[in-house]
Amino acid sequence: MNNLSISIVVYKPDMAILSKTLESLDKAIYGVSFLQNICLYIIDNSPGMGYYVKLKNLLKDNFLSFGESFIRYEVVKAEKNLGYGYGNNIAIKKSSATYHLVLNPDVFLQEDTLFNAVNYMESNYDIGLLIPAVFGQNGERHYLCKKNPTIFDSFLHSFAPGFLKNVFHKRMEAFEMRHLDYSQIMIDVPFPTGCFMLFRTAVLKQLNGFDDRYFMYFEDADIGRRLLKFSHSVYVPNVKIFHVWARESHKNIKLMLVAIYSAWLYWYTWGGLF
Repeated sequence: MNNLSISIVVYKPDMAILSKTLESLDKAIYGVSFLQNICLYIIDNSPGMGYYVKLKNLLKDNFLSFGESFIRYEVVKAEKNLGYGYGNNIAIKKSSATYHLVLNPDVFLQEDTLFNAVNYMESNYDIGLLIPAVFGQNGERHYLCKKNPTIFDSFLHSFAPGFLKNVFHKRMEAFEMRHLDYSQIMIDVPFPTGCFMLFRTAVLKQLNGFDDRYFMYFEDADIGRRLLKFSHSVYVPNVKIFHVWARESHKNIKLMLVAIYSAWLYWYTWGGLF
C-alpha cells in the first residue's frame, strides 16, 4: 500500500504560524487517507528542550486527528543544529514510505493540495519530484520555478539594491522563468522551490537526501539539479500552497553570511559565475 511521510524542520519556530501550518496539513491529510499509513516527523533543531516540549504538547493537545490509526507523528530532537538539509535527512533515513514531503513550517496547504499532488505522482511514475504553485498570504503569485542560479543571479535576487534590480529586471524575470506560463505544467524545473517538495522516496534515497554541507539556502537548488540526472521534476499548478515568506537572510547578518557561503558552495560544486 502506498504511503506518505512528511518532515518539517524547525528552529525556534513561531508557534502560532506553525500551528496554522499543522491545521492546514491536518485537513489536507484527510484528502489522502487512502494512503493508509502517514507519518509526520517534526525535527527540532532548537537549543535546549523548551521548544521540544512545546511541539509535543502542540501535537498532543490540538491535533487529535493525528491519533487516527492511519496517522502517526514523531517529534525528533536533533542532538545539535546542523542545518535544514541535515534535519530533513534524519526523517528521510527513517522513512520507508512511497512518498516523502519536505515541508517548511510556514506553509499553508489547501484541503486538496496533497490529493492533487499524490494523484499526479500516482499517474506519472517517471516523476521523482513534484513542486507546487506558491502564493503569498495576499494571494500574489511567487515565481519560484527558476533557472540554475549563477553567483550574479543569486546576488540580484537576494541582495542587490532596488536600482540594480531595475537595471537587470529582464534578467531577473528570465531567471524566474516568467516567460513560461505558470498556469501550465512544467517538466524538469532546473531550480525548484524548497518550501514544499514531494519526492518519490526511492529517488530521494538514491540521492542520499540533501547535501548537508549546505546549512541553509541552495540545498533545494542542489538536490533539484542532482535529481534531474536520473529522474524528472514537475511543477503542477493545481497543487497550491501559501507561503509566509520571511526572507530572514535580509534581516539577520548571520543568516546573510550563511546564504553567501551556501551560494559559494553551490558555485564551487556546479560552476556558473555570471
